[in-house]
Amino acid sequence: MNHKFILSTLLTSFVYQITASLVVVECTFPCSQGEQYVCEVTDKNVRCKNKTNKTKWILENTISLPQYQGTLSALGQSCTIAPQPKLKDGSHSSINASESIMEWPPQVDMSNYDTYYSNCEESLYCDKAHICVKQYTHGQVCESDNQCFQGSCQNDTCVASTIKKNTGGLDTIHIILTVVGVVLFVALCVGVYILKRRRKLQQQQQQKKAAKVIVLNSRSNSTNSMTSSVHHTVTNILQPDYESTFSAPHSPSRQQQELQAQLQRQYEGQLKVPPPPYSP
Repeated sequence: MNHKFILSTLLTSFVYQITASLVVVECTFPCSQGEQYVCEVTDKNVRCKNKTNKTKWILENTISLPQYQGTLSALGQSCTIAPQPKLKDGSHSSINASESIMEWPPQVDMSNYDTYYSNCEESLYCDKAHICVKQYTHGQVCESDNQCFQGSCQNDTCVASTIKKNTGGLDTIHIILTVVGVVLFVALCVGVYILKRRRKLQQQQQQKKAAKVIVLNSRSNSTNSMTSSVHHTVTNILQPDYESTFSAPHSPSRQQQELQAQLQRQYEGQLKVPPPPYSP
């Protein structure tokens, strides 16, 4: 049973690749004409047009199914099948600025864009009488994925499937959230790195300032010591005995004059001594 399921899945994908082809649509996403313009899908073409009350089917991008604009039809009400336009082959075509190339018919997660894709509410499909009826349960005979409730049509039978319809938008949201999460994580890492770097620089600056203060204090102490020594030397110079202690030696002529003066004083001293008393 598992082998048959896998084989039927591969066969369905292969058939889709054969039936789907590249086509040219007269739309850009978003439309370049302005916000009021949308990519409208009709039985004739896919083209950017001004959105009005008559606009029924809109294609939001090249990887999603056209969406119905209006109130969905309930069980037992009449329904409208999605347009099936015949579009220009885009496999070897050049396009202008107002055109895009996409696969047609579009397919999103095994949901077929076929004659059963309609404006019926969820769990309903539009039958050939254009009336909304309940989708088939697992094991019932089917022709399209759109006929199966929470499953897909494999080998003409509705089977259970974890793949849900129209999840192109959810996939886009997941991708956006993933990208945003990665960007936020990178920004957080960069912020932490910058914060640590800034703190390290601040610590280095504080260490440099402390080193400068130590050097300045050392220089100040040395200067004070030198000033005290100079002051002590000047004080000694001004003392009275400094001249006699550190006076320069006399010259020879000066020494001779002092010697003669000393002899003269001694001679004069001897003349002043009275003679001894006379004795007969």
